[in-house]
Amino acid sequence: MTKQSFGKYFDDQHDRIVKAMQNKNKQLNVEWMEEYEKRGQKDYNHRMSIKSPVDSTKIKKENE
Repeated sequence: MTKQSFGKYFDDQHDRIVKAMQNKNKQLNVEWMEEYEKRGQKDYNHRMSIKSPVDSTKIKKENE
């Protein structure tokens, strides 16, 4: 498929818009991934605490 030209001004404008959209998509993806990893880490910590709960009475006795 060949790219149809609408003139230098419009071609340059189109290229700038496409580049800006790609940068915005990349930024949104990075932000989403950071939030996803934070939620995943919280979830993981919560699941691990349920699987192997800490008995606080044992900790108090050991410290005394």
